[in-house]
Amino acid sequence: MMKEFHFNDCHVCTNPNIIHIECGHWYTADIETAEHNGKWMFGLNVKLPLSGHGFLPSYDKGGSKYYPTERNAQIVCIRECIAFISKERSEYRANPLSPYGIELSRPSPCVMRKYNELLSMLHDKMNEIRQLSLFDF
Repeated sequence: MMKEFHFNDCHVCTNPNIIHIECGHWYTADIETAEHNGKWMFGLNVKLPLSGHGFLPSYDKGGSKYYPTERNAQIVCIRECIAFISKERSEYRANPLSPYGIELSRPSPCVMRKYNELLSMLHDKMNEIRQLSLFDF
């Protein structure tokens, strides 16, 4: 039986499928997918110590991008998460700040390790999703 997705008055899905990836309390990524009229869309929520990025899966008159399968939507979503986290990691490396906004003389090895671990976990999840799609008939 297919899951029925519910949307509120603003066309936002209130019960999306969620893949949660966490690398410590301050380093998380949620990949959210939902189906509307046979097409799949995604939303994401990335939380990092100094920044975040996110939006919910929603449909509107032309603004949303749709994908033929949930796996397609998940892969595109993970790519977007990877791009955002990579950008944030580069910015942190160039201008290191503490979680309290204090300038540091050099990037913290612990913070850089967490960024790299989260990126690695996202790459692993994307490879897992791709591998599963190879065996679909």
